[in-house]
Amino acid sequence: MLHFAGIHGYGNIARLLIENKIDIHVQDKFGKTALDYAETHGNKTTAGHIYAAGGKSGDSEKNFGHSRYLKEPLSHGEAYIWKLASFGWVVKTRSHLFIFNNEEHSKRPDEPLLANGFISASELADQNIFAVYPTYHAEPYAKEGIHAIEDSFKNITYIHHKKVALQGNRNTIRLGGEGNIVIQETSIDYAEEQGGWLNYLIGADGFTFYYSGLLKTPLEINKKHLENMAKGGRTCDAAFLLLSFNSKQTDYIDQVIATLKPKIVFLHMALDIPSEKMIEAMQKKYPTVKFNWARNPGQRFRI
Repeated sequence: MLHFAGIHGYGNIARLLIENKIDIHVQDKFGKTALDYAETHGNKTTAGHIYAAGGKSGDSEKNFGHSRYLKEPLSHGEAYIWKLASFGWVVKTRSHLFIFNNEEHSKRPDEPLLANGFISASELADQNIFAVYPTYHAEPYAKEGIHAIEDSFKNITYIHHKKVALQGNRNTIRLGGEGNIVIQETSIDYAEEQGGWLNYLIGADGFTFYYSGLLKTPLEINKKHLENMAKGGRTCDAAFLLLSFNSKQTDYIDQVIATLKPKIVFLHMALDIPSEKMIEAMQKKYPTVKFNWARNPGQRFRI
């Protein structure tokens, strides 16, 4: 439980566990203590309780406060990527920051940060943001607060499905069907699936990535969508594939790899993480493609 508090930033849980004499030095199967996770994920309050109980800082990365990686210069074609606490992701290119599927289904940590998988208005205030939603189905209570945060940003553009009428108070682009738009020197190809989901192929600052909704369209139609996106020999640097329990999901992965030829594939699920067995099987099948997933919210990658 203390590891859980370290990862998710729940200082009150950490304090109660420590008061009840939990061993703060226990390591998990990856050799990490709760303090390692609290430091890595920027959870200062939780880390403070562990320090006060005698916890000693090790060699884990300290990510307290606003992420220094947001200000780190990126070259053409480079990107930083963070996993959100929901099934969304954040992609930072040289001059843009893309927030995908910012839906909050869990309690916010004491210090919400990218490092723990949450959007913070103060941390992202100076970013040029695209808030992109393949669909939108949050519960009514679950966060009009999402957009309350996003609407506080000075530079933000929403990309929504055409039938979503309520979310995004300004600078909103609504898409449906299949096509391409260019905005702020960013190319966005989109294709609508059955059920109102959108798939995107986005090119910004020399970095191109594919972001999928749930697989609901028949594979033969989805293949045509992918082929249209790949016209002219377009490929992508990374693909984010949202998996369901659809029996054809491995066929869908095959289609994306064959058509868009991503260098790295991030597999994720709406309410879970892909099994290590699935990752290993796909890596064996495609040894030249790097398969990845995030064990914890806030995990960061550089491409």
